[in-house]
Amino acid sequence: MGGFLFLWPSLGTSIPAFAYLCNSMIQLLAIEALRIQKKFRKVSDKRFYLEKQGYTCNENRLEDEMERSRKPKKRKFGTTVLEQTDDNISMFKEQHPQEFKTPGEVVDLLASLCLRVNKGAAAELSAFCAQRVKSIQDELSGYGDAEPLSLAADDLNDKLSYYKALRNHMLRFVPQDSLVDKGPSMKRVDLRGGSYLVVPDDWPVVNEPNASSCDYAFVLEVRNASDAIPHYVYLSSKEACPTDEVLNAIADKWPGIRDVQSSQVEPIYDKDGAILNADEWTKAPIIGVFPIRDASSFSWEDKAPYGAMVYRH
Repeated sequence: MGGFLFLWPSLGTSIPAFAYLCNSMIQLLAIEALRIQKKFRKVSDKRFYLEKQGYTCNENRLEDEMERSRKPKKRKFGTTVLEQTDDNISMFKEQHPQEFKTPGEVVDLLASLCLRVNKGAAAELSAFCAQRVKSIQDELSGYGDAEPLSLAADDLNDKLSYYKALRNHMLRFVPQDSLVDKGPSMKRVDLRGGSYLVVPDDWPVVNEPNASSCDYAFVLEVRNASDAIPHYVYLSSKEACPTDEVLNAIADKWPGIRDVQSSQVEPIYDKDGAILNADEWTKAPIIGVFPIRDASSFSWEDKAPYGAMVYRH
């Protein structure tokens, strides 16, 4: 047994000799037991080390590493929120207790849905919200003055506010360049402080050398003109610019604007505010000077006229 020859006393074997043999065998068995115990301890220590590192002897280290990398990492952070936000999170947890155990899990959901939004999805959602806003506004206009506080109107106003807020948030993820109605080739005029103007290439800028000291732009448009009149652009450092200032600058480049001015017909009003010479007024040239709006005021479905807009730095 165990590789040892177990000797029984035979005839002629003395008791002391037999005792010596037994003692020797016991010592050898003890040495073998120590060797086995030492080997087992090495295996046990290795197993303990792996378990301490998160492994078991039967696991594949690569698979376990991959599994660890797939698990989302957690991070603690503290902040201050509105009381209403705290109440909303608590209410949401109570409504879905099996899915959300902590406020952090609710915040994780909101962050994944609201902070990283696909550009195409954002454009589609903003367009849908814009349609709903118009539809609700049309529906609200059907309510009489005596019904502004009705439950139906109150619900519609609540939905209207929600769709407006959601649309504005989705527009944060839609590139402003995509809001431009792709039409004629465009040109860029650099303004002060890193801002710049984008207008069609055939729009003359009458004072472009002054662009570096200007923040705003205005465009001329003439209705009922006998000939096609370009959309002259005037740059200014003032947000509200007098029409005469714009027309005078245009006249320096194109004197024909004076003929257009002289052919205008001023409306004549009666005591009720009706235009007495409406027919002549509507057929005559009408000069308009309009500010070119900031790109942030446009959206996917509400595009900039002619693609003209100012990008703020």
